[in-house]
Amino acid sequence: MQTSWLSIFLLLSHRIVNCAASTNQILYTQGSDCGKEIELGSATVYSHYRPDTVAHYSHSQECQITFIAERENWKLQVKFEYLDIPDFLYNGVCTDALYLYDSNTIGQRAFRAAGQNGGLCGNTLPPIITSTGPYISVFFRTDVSGVLGRGFKFEISAVFQVEDGVSSDGPFCSLNDFYCFLSSTCIESAWLCDGISHCANGEDEDDNGASQCNPLEESPVFDLFTPRTTDSAGRCLFYLLFLIDCASVSAYNFIIFWWFIENDSEMF
Repeated sequence: MQTSWLSIFLLLSHRIVNCAASTNQILYTQGSDCGKEIELGSATVYSHYRPDTVAHYSHSQECQITFIAERENWKLQVKFEYLDIPDFLYNGVCTDALYLYDSNTIGQRAFRAAGQNGGLCGNTLPPIITSTGPYISVFFRTDVSGVLGRGFKFEISAVFQVEDGVSSDGPFCSLNDFYCFLSSTCIESAWLCDGISHCANGEDEDDNGASQCNPLEESPVFDLFTPRTTDSAGRCLFYLLFLIDCASVSAYNFIIFWWFIENDSEMF
């Protein structure tokens, strides 16, 4: 079988995209973001404005937001960076609380991992929370008095769970997505190496893993199974041969590329 380099390029690349085209949203459970339905690929959510300079959230704060995964058949994943809501009773009942619901409606299907209908308070981080559908609703409320805390920060990302089915381009992630191997999920390639962990185990920010976040300082050595970082134009270097989509690191792509090498006598 004879296969041209052009065939391999077309198969693997799809098109050249700018890895930095999409932007992670910054949102707050305070002010103008409240009461909205927000479609997203990725967002960082804080309990209050200016968390770096304002030490704590406010009394009588009340806010609800519904998040929607921007892509069909994708889910939402929440990962907490910190939690500090110290106002609760001696029996553990939260007087200030953050509630998370597996729904587009507040009060329906509260996540067990987020305290169910009792909500989250204290400072113990919950495990990573994944929706069963495209929605997660949050509700943050504080009372008129009591001790105040630092609040919370969480990352919410749209993910595709591979075990849920087959993506549009194959049994793993599409060529426009990045495969989080340890959690069997896909994320948008735009979120690679942005300083925020969107894969459950942080693979998208791993200096030495598939995402290769550190810039190349020396002439790279050809390595079939090591995807490279972005070039000066924001495109992804991959196998030293092509400038292609950031997401071409799934096992599906590896298999295709290796198959061509094994079956094409003109490649080398």
